[in-house]
Amino acid sequence: MRQKGFGLLRRKPFRLFFISRILVAAAASAQTIAAARLLLDGTQSGLMAGMGVLIAPLPGVLFSLVAGRVGDSAPPRGLLVLYDALRAGLTLLFFFFRAPRQVTAVLLLMSVTDVFTSPASSRMLAAAGHGAILEANSLMAGATGFVSLVMPVLAGAIAGAFGADGAFAVSGALYALSALCLSASPAAPAPRPARPKQGAGGLKGAFRLILRRRGLLRAVLSLTALDFGTACVNLAFYAYAFDELGVSTAFWGLILSVLYGMNLVAMAILMRFKERFRARPDVKGALFLPAVAAVWSVYSISPSPAATVLCAAAEGLAASMCTALFSTALLDKAGYEFAARVAGVRDVLSAAAKAAGAALTFALMRRVKAGFVFSMSAAVLFAFSALLGVWMALGPRAAEKKTKRPAV
Repeated sequence: MRQKGFGLLRRKPFRLFFISRILVAAAASAQTIAAARLLLDGTQSGLMAGMGVLIAPLPGVLFSLVAGRVGDSAPPRGLLVLYDALRAGLTLLFFFFRAPRQVTAVLLLMSVTDVFTSPASSRMLAAAGHGAILEANSLMAGATGFVSLVMPVLAGAIAGAFGADGAFAVSGALYALSALCLSASPAAPAPRPARPKQGAGGLKGAFRLILRRRGLLRAVLSLTALDFGTACVNLAFYAYAFDELGVSTAFWGLILSVLYGMNLVAMAILMRFKERFRARPDVKGALFLPAVAAVWSVYSISPSPAATVLCAAAEGLAASMCTALFSTALLDKAGYEFAARVAGVRDVLSAAAKAAGAALTFALMRRVKAGFVFSMSAAVLFAFSALLGVWMALGPRAAEKKTKRPAV
């Protein structure tokens, strides 16, 4: 019997959505490499270049809750076509605005469309159905991994040969192709949501849903903790790679390819053992959090660029497993009705965690080296993993005691 996850690709709406997300991931990768090149040329500092790339998208989080409400109230396919077309147009601004502040401003505009894209994409994944969400997330992780293996190196080579403008041109063309691809897709039959109870709709209902469902709350908090540590490590890594190791743009692209390319390996593992991972995906995801923390602690003592690449591979695999499993738990618990709004809330918390991590790291990096930030991030994630494990261990016992409590 064929695996159900690959059977999703036989559905034309999902297949075209899948292809469009590959194109978008490739476009975003090319844009990141080109923007980092412009910022590095303008500031002559790996730390400042990383700060520009990581911080510029964060103000867009102010629109996340609105994006979630819009995503649940309009057809997601049409929204994604609109957003991809807007991003293709906004990419043209990079050709005219070259100063570091101007590049950061354009990245901010791009981030607004990214914020609106996330809830709509989440709703498209939720439309796959309760039993197929893990497979859909696994396929998306694999697509991201494939693009990440190829695109950073390719974009780095293009930027090296034709300058940042060449990479920006590729990025804009890929966004336009994604919009065309989705526009050719027929409207997918969406699950018919149950009629919400009075007061259950809106953003207040999404917050209430997260607080009431422990599995959903654990998934949101775990992804937020992972985002905080990742923001710290990523910003410190820019300074570590460019200022301490002195890597070239091409080698930086190789590191990104390995880091994010491990999504492809994660997809293979999830699809091969999907029956084991489908039950309690939040518990399975929690097991990979300490692995991510362990790799971050090793970064601080990695002696060479080659060792750094190996660490990036280990981090990419563990982080991808965490993200896929916790995202599956999130969409599964939220359901199609609340998928976009819950994704909007998750994006708000994610951006807040990234902003806090970036601000803390920027302040620390003025006094310490990147290794200290790596160790600090690892310690924070280890502590969160321990608390999460205790919560998961005590949760079933508390529920069991509650059910066995005799009636008065």
